[in-house]
Amino acid sequence: MMNDDPSQVSVIYAKVGGAKIQTVANHIAHRLPELGVAAENRGEAVKLHVTLMNARYVAQADGKSKNFTFDATKVLEDLREMYFGTVQIKLCLCPLNSSTSAEKFYEKLVSFTLKGIMSKA
Repeated sequence: MMNDDPSQVSVIYAKVGGAKIQTVANHIAHRLPELGVAAENRGEAVKLHVTLMNARYVAQADGKSKNFTFDATKVLEDLREMYFGTVQIKLCLCPLNSSTSAEKFYEKLVSFTLKGIMSKA
């Protein structure tokens, strides 16, 4: 979640960890501005995460305002130490966060396979 009040959240995130994927993500974030396809990087590490729950889609489906929130207190208490496992990443999708497709997902800016990049020690 992005705010400090678990009783009024619209999105729940989980952290993604791993030195290799963090290195790759940071490298991509620094290269995109050089290629002219993204704003200048502020030098911060990419905040790797996975979206677990997003109320935006519920609000859109019900025709409600974009500020739809829910009480995530119990979910966060129950799953605070949840381990979601390990996943081998084969494809990287870099979305253009400022525009969405007809399906309401972020439009893809670029995608590429990670074959060989993530498997090296």
